[in-house]
Amino acid sequence: LLDESLAALDRGFAQFRAGWFSSLHERLNPSIEERITRQDRYLRLLANEIPPTVSFALTAVAEIDKEHPLDGTVFTEALRPVLKVSQKGTVKTALKLLEKIAKREPNVAPAVARVAADALIHAASDVQESALKLISFTGSTTDAELLDAVTKAQE
Repeated sequence: LLDESLAALDRGFAQFRAGWFSSLHERLNPSIEERITRQDRYLRLLANEIPPTVSFALTAVAEIDKEHPLDGTVFTEALRPVLKVSQKGTVKTALKLLEKIAKREPNVAPAVARVAADALIHAASDVQESALKLISFTGSTTDAELLDAVTKAQE
């Protein structure tokens, strides 16, 4: 049932139907071990078009990361689409996870900064402020790719 509820979330159902499957999944109360074995599926759901499904997946990967730290490079890239959703709480949670990754794996910090630049176009100024703080903490003024991303966000 855990696998089938995740598969259903990947099928493009309307939001009200997708919500039923994420609710079922959580009522099944998956253990951390069960979540870890399905981490790739949760990471893939971070790019889902349904905002509540993205929030559901973000909560699941955050739980996994607490107990079993995810690979920083993979996790950072998987969080990229989350920074483009309109729900500011979801974006701020993703930014906090990116900060955690950068602190845990300093070698991934430049990638974290580049991904965080995607949040600079968010409509909420507090999200933009959080992204700028993270970029300042993790980025480098000599990173041409980062400078280009920040410049494009300002256009």
